[in-house]
Amino acid sequence: MKFNTVATTLAAATTAIAAPNTAKRDLYPISLTDLAASYYDQIKPETTIVNFKLSDPNTKIDTTCDANWSVGEAATLKFNCSDPTYQVSFPNGIYNVEDFMIEISRPDGSESGKARAYGNSWKCEKHDGYPSETCSWDGVFHVGVSK
Repeated sequence: MKFNTVATTLAAATTAIAAPNTAKRDLYPISLTDLAASYYDQIKPETTIVNFKLSDPNTKIDTTCDANWSVGEAATLKFNCSDPTYQVSFPNGIYNVEDFMIEISRPDGSESGKARAYGNSWKCEKHDGYPSETCSWDGVFHVGVSK
């Protein structure tokens, strides 16, 4: 009787060890530095310029990204970063340079994530001239990503 118990336990342990590990690897958030947005309301349609440096610890890739966004523009647009393996989009559009959703994705589908850029970390200045408002994020902005 003891032999059957030992054999069954050994077989179960061997199966558990031999089974492939299907656990999903946790991805680290992408870091955005020098995040800045400017609003140009003197021209129609109003234009917003967003730019930042992107650092992805999952791929060890650093790149810069920038986009020109017109208020009222379709939210399906994607903008390539200087390294085209990353794309930026604004799924809700940009109507306020101090509060918008930013989405980072890789065209191959290996990772994507989005985060809302709002709060006290925006440091903004209004201008009488052109641009009418410039804002910069104080610190590092993080975008969580997943597969």
